[in-house]
Amino acid sequence: MNLKWMLLQGVRNAEGAAGGGSGSDGGAPAGGAAGNDSGAPSDGGAPAAGGSAGSAEGAKPAEGFAVAVDGTVPAANAQEGDGDKPKEGEEGADKDVKKDEPEPELKAEDYKFVLPDGAEPDPAQAQEFTQFCLDHKVPPEQAQAMVDFHAQILGKQVKAWTDQVSAWGEETRNDPEYGGAEYEQNMGIANRALLEFGGPKLGEAARQYGWGNHPEFVRFMVNVGKALGAPSTEKGGGQGNMGTSIPLHQALYPGMK
Repeated sequence: MNLKWMLLQGVRNAEGAAGGGSGSDGGAPAGGAAGNDSGAPSDGGAPAAGGSAGSAEGAKPAEGFAVAVDGTVPAANAQEGDGDKPKEGEEGADKDVKKDEPEPELKAEDYKFVLPDGAEPDPAQAQEFTQFCLDHKVPPEQAQAMVDFHAQILGKQVKAWTDQVSAWGEETRNDPEYGGAEYEQNMGIANRALLEFGGPKLGEAARQYGWGNHPEFVRFMVNVGKALGAPSTEKGGGQGNMGTSIPLHQALYPGMK
């Protein structure tokens, strides 16, 4: 059923009830005589008393909220304060919006990295990191903070590695098979095997990765040296004699006692 028609009908019924409810002027029948509960008007044009009241109540809008006959909501029902806010695009709508300020242009000269004491700069890495900062618009102070954090991580890794190599060396020196009182002699045998079959590159790799202190690597070199037998003197003080005079740890780590 059309809402507009219902509202209009309710208003008319309310007006009829107010003007001829007594039945004196409009000739309305006594209350309920017509027996019409729908609120339809009787012969005299006035609705029955029973139907008039129901129609008037049904047509009454909710308290505090007026509805126009055509179904629209009058401006009076608008929420208080709605009209105070400017709509988007109107003057004052962007009053409180802070406009972004232009970012300063960064240059490679703006980045001056400070390294921890003892760290040697790598120009290639510094240039690569500077370009990274420029591409991602990293401010110089944040870039320095990243360098400091990276240095801390590397420092912890280096310390952990040196501690591990030192622990290997201590375990090797105290090994019950080739350490203890015969440690120096067995290291000479291991060094001879390294020089005879490995050469300088193997010794360099052993120094770089800490193998020279690893108990199992040293055990292998000692066993190889013992398998060679007595050292040869035919080389006139060459590799054969060097193997028996220089301990393995000193050959791998010059200056170590």
